[in-house]
Amino acid sequence: SNALSCSEHAIFLSLALLRDYNELQNSIKSGLLGLPCGKTIYGSNIAIFGLGGIGLELVKRLCVFGVNINAVVRKVPNEELKDNITRHIGKFITIDSWDTIAHDIDIIILCCPLTKDNFGMVNDKFLENVKTGCILINIARGGLLNYFDVLKALDSGKLGGLGIDVYHTEPFPTNSDDPILSHPKVIATPHVAGVTQRSYKEMAEIVSYNVRQILHDQPCTG
Repeated sequence: SNALSCSEHAIFLSLALLRDYNELQNSIKSGLLGLPCGKTIYGSNIAIFGLGGIGLELVKRLCVFGVNINAVVRKVPNEELKDNITRHIGKFITIDSWDTIAHDIDIIILCCPLTKDNFGMVNDKFLENVKTGCILINIARGGLLNYFDVLKALDSGKLGGLGIDVYHTEPFPTNSDDPILSHPKVIATPHVAGVTQRSYKEMAEIVSYNVRQILHDQPCTG
């Protein structure tokens, strides 16, 4: 019920990093106009990790931006299983084949579940072959990132930006010297990707519907 809202938030973080939002704020404080020069999302190569509800909503919304979409999934679907949404995806690969496209990707969006197998998967090895200046977005789970390795990539310029709605510890640290949260290339939001009026309304409707189902000895759905 919050997949649509989460997908929009991933796009918001992507656009904010492309337009260098933090530096925009510095320009306003300094009284500067016309700086910095940002980037467009048009023509970008995007890799979406996870093709569940959020991933599918992302595909529907990203395709209108004129981007090239790649999906990193546990199992590559057969051609006959592709529907009107997944036909917008140029390439399906498994995580084991990540290195085959990493060097071409401009934006990585994580919206996959956290498991014992992918805990800390965004590490030195994962980032080794990514395109210099690549942007990383995480709206999934904080445990997907090795923050020591991600920080090194941000400092070196290997990663051009990091947008996070989740962190390794939540609530987020309140100390201003947290090396990730205080980094000029990082935009962080406090786990609000799915927190919208629309998603709350839809969740309330699902709950109320299932309560009525239970009262009438009917199966729950949604």
